[in-house]
Amino acid sequence: AATPIISAATNAPPPTSATDALATNNNPFDIADATDYANLPERLGFLKDLGLDYGWGPTALIEWSLEHVHVLSGMPWWGSIAATAFLYRLFLVPMFMKANENGAKMRAMQPITQPMNAKMMDAMRNGDRVTAMTMRQELMQINKAAGVSTFGMLVPSVVQGVFGFCAFRLLRAMSNLPVPGLETGGFLWITDLTQTDPYLLLPAIMGGTLHLVMRMGGETGTPVTESMRPFLLYVFPGIVLITTAWLPAALNVWLCTTGIMGVAQVHLLKRPEVRRFFGLQPMVDP
Repeated sequence: AATPIISAATNAPPPTSATDALATNNNPFDIADATDYANLPERLGFLKDLGLDYGWGPTALIEWSLEHVHVLSGMPWWGSIAATAFLYRLFLVPMFMKANENGAKMRAMQPITQPMNAKMMDAMRNGDRVTAMTMRQELMQINKAAGVSTFGMLVPSVVQGVFGFCAFRLLRAMSNLPVPGLETGGFLWITDLTQTDPYLLLPAIMGGTLHLVMRMGGETGTPVTESMRPFLLYVFPGIVLITTAWLPAALNVWLCTTGIMGVAQVHLLKRPEVRRFFGLQPMVDP
């Protein structure tokens, strides 16, 4: 009679192939263990198959957009990332135009509002709360009469910040996995998008674009005090350069794309013919 061990061995089911495991296993992490996930076909939904599932929200929306751009266009990963960043930045242009309109109105009103702001600050320093409150109310009435919305000026920056954080979250996770193709989906001097830029050119471009945007008056055209200009022109871009130097190249491609678009947007919105075409308030020096 056969021993229990021999019987178990002879009655065991045939070994399961990696393909069968992939077809029958619904756990994305087990799938990655069962087969070489680098050979998984790039199809719609494959990022979730790799475990990159963010449910519902802005991160999931960016993932959906990036995946569709990549799969449907057939571009390498760097091109897909840049194209998706371009589309999202394009979506924000109307918001920035509205904020720029508010900024132009504020610049035009500076000869009136600057003395009032100075008087309000002096009153606050001297403890004259009545005068400070009076000046504040008058400034609010002037802004309301001119159609200036402080909230409207904040909206594009907040939305861009949310998109930027979600892109950071997604692209860092894709680089840490890494998603198949990212290690060979680069361009020119960058072949591996999961690693940092070896020459730090992308972080330098990001810092340079931020410097140019600030030098041209910012994306909203909001007046900046002279005391803040050195920080915004030099310190802030330097901080951005240092912090982005440690990020994966995939994320720097996204940031550089949005930064270059920001420079182009500010340059175009400063041109009188462009402002006339879109019916924007003329940009005047106070």
